[in-house]
Amino acid sequence: MIPVGQPYRPAGSLDARSILITTILGSTAAVLGAAFVWAWEWSPIPTLVILTPIAQGLGVGFVMAFAVGRLGMRHPRLVGTVGFACGLLSAVLVHYGHYIHLATSITEEIRAEVVQNQSIPEAKRSEILGKLDSDPDAVVDSLLEERTGYSGFLGSLWLRNEQGVQIKRMPVTGNWLWGLWGFEALVVAFAASTIPAGRASEPFCEDCGYWCAKEPDAFTLPAGLSAPLAEAIREDKAARVGELRTDPPDFDTTGAVGVTLHACPGCDQAFAEVSHRVSDGKNTRVTALLKPTRVSPEMTSAIRYEPAQAGPAAPEEAAEPGAGGIVDEPSPTA
Repeated sequence: MIPVGQPYRPAGSLDARSILITTILGSTAAVLGAAFVWAWEWSPIPTLVILTPIAQGLGVGFVMAFAVGRLGMRHPRLVGTVGFACGLLSAVLVHYGHYIHLATSITEEIRAEVVQNQSIPEAKRSEILGKLDSDPDAVVDSLLEERTGYSGFLGSLWLRNEQGVQIKRMPVTGNWLWGLWGFEALVVAFAASTIPAGRASEPFCEDCGYWCAKEPDAFTLPAGLSAPLAEAIREDKAARVGELRTDPPDFDTTGAVGVTLHACPGCDQAFAEVSHRVSDGKNTRVTALLKPTRVSPEMTSAIRYEPAQAGPAAPEEAAEPGAGGIVDEPSPTA
């Protein structure tokens, strides 16, 4: 068990079965992500330079994060590496789908031209059509090699690069297009790696075998208290946290500091993290001040404690006749 005041560090034995399952699910998600992008690119909906690869990578990453959570994997670097590889695979499969589409289009164009061109001798026409039926890839590869110097998948990349793409009515070819494709692949791979790696980094109770339940924003205080609050939690001073929560400053323009609690559902082990948040009305910038750190049960209670709200004062009751030694005298009669 991690001592109080020490930051959480993922630990756990390597499990070949879990790694294999995660890799298989990540690869499957990579194929599905590539299919999603193929459908998107061939649909009337325009693709977006940044958002499309981000969506592709997030899809792969969320599938792997689900597997990490179910299998209890606590190896962020290993999971991140597998996610990065699956993200690159998904990006490459998108281009391979373009190669298949290009090869099919070339084959159909050659077939239509041979059938319609009456100047081709019948024997030659039969020979060409026979090659297209028996081994269309060889015909396409020979044309790609003649055009670009490369055959197969690599030749299709060079041909597509020569043809270029349109981005906001501006053609992009050559080194710029190579750079764009590389950047998109890195975006997919990065998104696919960070999500499962982050999931594997979350606090886990090794004694009970449970992921710690996350309680975001257990409480927030003005940002001016960020330093003393982080110090009190790090040094496990529960009474000091109670003092800071009881009498915070009235106003602070520098943002807010929030405390998130990660508590094991099976025992009293818990971890707390502190973050500084500044919002401009549209975006919120979050800065980690204290990574998940083991806290005592007393500190857990102090973090969960909600200060009592003073209610309105109860109205005073009217004195009953005879109370307090006062006797109501009868009113004089006329």
